Amino acid sequence: MKTIGIIMTAALAAFVLVAPAMASLSDFEGDWQNADRNTNGIKKLQIGVRGANVMVQAWGACSPRDCDWGAVQGAPYSSSVNESMTRRTKAITATFNPAQGQTILIITQAGPDKIKVESYSRFKSGGRNNYMAAYTMVRARVAVQPTPTPTPPPPPPPQPTMAREDCIAFNTNQVAVKQAQGHWKVAAGNMWLMDFGTNKPKAEQALRTIRQYRLNKQCFIGRPNPPMQYYLSGNNAPAGGMAGEDCIAFNPRNIQVKQAQGRWKIADGNSWLLDFEGNKAQAQQAHAIINKYGFSRICYVGRPNPPMTYFRQ
Repeated sequence: MKTIGIIMTAALAAFVLVAPAMASLSDFEGDWQNADRNTNGIKKLQIGVRGANVMVQAWGACSPRDCDWGAVQGAPYSSSVNESMTRRTKAITATFNPAQGQTILIITQAGPDKIKVESYSRFKSGGRNNYMAAYTMVRARVAVQPTPTPTPPPPPPPQPTMAREDCIAFNTNQVAVKQAQGHWKVAAGNMWLMDFGTNKPKAEQALRTIRQYRLNKQCFIGRPNPPMQYYLSGNNAPAGGMAGEDCIAFNPRNIQVKQAQGRWKIADGNSWLLDFEGNKAQAQQAHAIINKYGFSRICYVGRPNPPMTYFRQ
């Protein structure tokens, strides 16, 4: 761990010396794809920006489909302590910790609609050498659903019919953290709600969240392996806030159903929140749910790959 930290420090110091392109933090936001379509390394990046908060999600080359590394918190850097990180961003770092080791990404601007990604990978065992790779990535163009041009007088735009919600009710007062076969789980009586593996503190945080918002319905879109999961208190959205929450705010008025590289997504501008792959109907259902309950934040417990994801006002 000390070695990879020295490497990252040296690499960031090199950025200051060679003076990469300066940009605002928002210039890094969006979907990026490797300029080399035949790469065996990182295929895609998705960078989301909210103020000074950065989330980075990466996909590596795998077969038959790209491997999703999950989303992690990124760290923006300016060239000095006196410069604004958001207005004059020189680099973003993101650290991924898969089971086999660690990969650190250092992301800089490389020109109009281009970024440079340097990847430093370190392995825990197995005889594989640590290695560094560099990629040029270009901005992926997002195809937005075309809106038909109305003829006067304009008819109201057609609204997709919302399917019946898929929810399971549970008793808030029966929710507890339990251990089963070495895994810490959140359960309501005999019903398992979520599994946090060996992470007991995160399971306890999920329990506090359920009690804080008096959640008593667990809802899904697209089971099994639902792309969207949300919770309700009675028939209402959770509202307010609690200390220690890991949330990303979005503007519900800007939410759209978009198609990018053949995948249907829920997006807030250039930043996507949910990915429904090829299922347009599920993406439209998620859009209707967000509008119905007035959700304005997506929150997580236990990122990356959070066992609990919830929305609130």
